[in-house]
Parts: sequence; structure tokens; C-alpha cells
Amino acid sequence: MLPRVLAISSSTDNGGSQRHSVTLAVDYQAHGGSVVIACPPGSFIEATSQRLGVKTVPFQLRNSADLSAVRALAQLVRDHEAEVLHSHARRDFVAATLAGKLTRCPVLLHVHVVRPLGEPLRLAGHFFNQVSGIIAVSEFTRQELEHWHGLRPGLVRRIYNGIDPHTFVEATSLRREWQIPEGDLVIGMVGRLTTKGQESFVPVAARLAQRYSNLHFVFVGPDGPELRFSELQAKLAAAGLQGRSLVAGVCDQIPRVMRSLDILVHLPTDEAFGLALIEAAAAGVPVVASSIGGCREVVVDQQTGILVPPNAPQETEQALASLLDNPALRQALGAAGQCRVQTEFSSQRQLADLCALYEEVTR
Repeated sequence: MLPRVLAISSSTDNGGSQRHSVTLAVDYQAHGGSVVIACPPGSFIEATSQRLGVKTVPFQLRNSADLSAVRALAQLVRDHEAEVLHSHARRDFVAATLAGKLTRCPVLLHVHVVRPLGEPLRLAGHFFNQVSGIIAVSEFTRQELEHWHGLRPGLVRRIYNGIDPHTFVEATSLRREWQIPEGDLVIGMVGRLTTKGQESFVPVAARLAQRYSNLHFVFVGPDGPELRFSELQAKLAAAGLQGRSLVAGVCDQIPRVMRSLDILVHLPTDEAFGLALIEAAAAGVPVVASSIGGCREVVVDQQTGILVPPNAPQETEQALASLLDNPALRQALGAAGQCRVQTEFSSQRQLADLCALYEEVTR
């Protein structure tokens, strides 16, 4: 019998970690588990969960010292007879830990970003040592958490993000909707505009556009205060890429997005995992990614993609040119990436690892 899970996230964002927390709940429910997601009313998580048939309940948090939210969360645990409290947002970790203490419910903290759990580092480590488990989405993240906080051995478990590869194989392209001619080449960037290197990529795109007349660039993902859609569009126009680039914004059809690309570029300066990398690979799309953090675990350099140093426009341009010039190389890297996703990053594997952890903490 699978344990009853109360998953929580007070995040109102609509990025990869939010998408993935919902996907995980959907998969767990399809596997026969009972899950309820506590999230803010009107949020992306609420709307997506309800659309996909996962029950939600309202939950909001003003800050990590919000004691009323702790009491409300403890009441939700009791109301839903939760056997595991699974927290997905860093800002909720303190409240989840305290609610778990109040209700004696095992608490799992799911770390989706490369950032300390709290500060001062050792004091935060002492506080979070009392939870039942911490899930890191990469080995890099696991090591960083243990280094920062001095957490007890075995507390942090690495569970890679997973996806259903078949949804990407079966998806159809969006090129017609994007008005990109068949046969032209498309380089895409998928992720929040402020974090995945889109702004610094514009000069690289401009130089590549001069070399390849049939090349287009597509940017998919939410914007943020540091870089708005209009600002990116203005930068692309100033670089002479008007008519050769599209800022598509938020899209809930990521499998179709990935099937529309010839190459995915992913250039963050820090990355816990890189969900877009496995989504591209599942669609058979080769990637060029920063050689940092979780990217180094997802991408096998020169086998499933090409890793480049962070903030290295010349190396990025060279890597992309090598793929644009060589269709056979693109196909080979894409096929290898597809195989790797099926064995290492499938939703089935992630779910099995998660269910094993749920069982362990509820014994």
C-alpha cells in the first residue's frame, strides 16, 4: 500500500521545477498512490494540477517565519491523513519541517536548485537534520548540500528528474504555427529568460545568422524582472535578428517545442539538473550546454551533446557551428541522448526511486 502524500509548494512561478512537481504527482497517482498538492490559489501549479486530475488545496506562505502557515500546514496533514509531507519549494522548507514535528509526519525536502537550505549554514544544517530525508536532483547538488550544512550521512538522496520519453517521440512539431519553413534549421532555448543565458546568447546568434541563411532562433519560457519578453525582442532586433527569431513565451506543449528544434542551447551559470536537457534528448535533439553542475551529469560530452565553459561565447559558437555543419553528427548525438533518457532519466525510474524512499521513511 503506497503512503498518502501531501505535496506542498507555495511557489507562484511556472518554471521547470514547478512543472516537474506536478508531473511527479500525476505519475504517483497513476501508479496507485494518493496525493494532494497544497499550493497558492490561482497559481500555475494549481491550474496545471487540476487540469491533469490531481487534487489541490489552498496553501500560502508569507515568509519562512510564517507561523500561521505552519499551523495551517499541520492542519492539512491531519485533514488528509498524510503519511508523507513532500515539500518542493525552498521557501517552504522551514514550515514543512515544523509542521512535520507538530504532526509526527515524515518530511521530505525536494531540492531543485543549487542553493543552501538556509543561513547560517551550520545552524541550518542542525535544523534540517531532523527531517526524514532530503532529495537532491543531481549528485552535484547532493555534494554541495552536504558540504554546506554538514548533514548526517544518508540524509540526502540523489533522485534524478524523470520524464515519459514516449510523449516526446510521439509529439508533432510547432514549426508551422511558428511559420518556420520546413528544411530550415532551428536553435532553441527553453527556460526562464533570466536564468538560462538567453541575453548573452544574442551576439552568438547574430554571428551564426550571418553564416547560415536558413537558421532561426526560438526562445520559450517565462520572463522575469531582470529580462522581459519585450527587452529580449528589442535586443534581438538590434542584433539584426528580427524575422529570424521568435520569443514564444510560456508554452505548455514542451514535447512539441522540443520536436521543433534541431539543437537546444542551455547556458545557465548555475544548474542543479537541467530538465530541458532531458526533454530535448527525449525528442532526439542534441544539446549544447554549460559545463557546470547538473549539466555535466545529464550531458555526456561529445556523445549526447557538447559541453562548453560557462560565459564562453566563442566556444559556444564553435560547438553550434560544428553541429549545424554536420547533420550526421546531430542525428548521432540526438539518438544517443534518446537512449540515455530511456535508461537513466525516465519517469518510471524516478517513480521507483521515490516510492522506495516513501516506503523507507514511513516504516
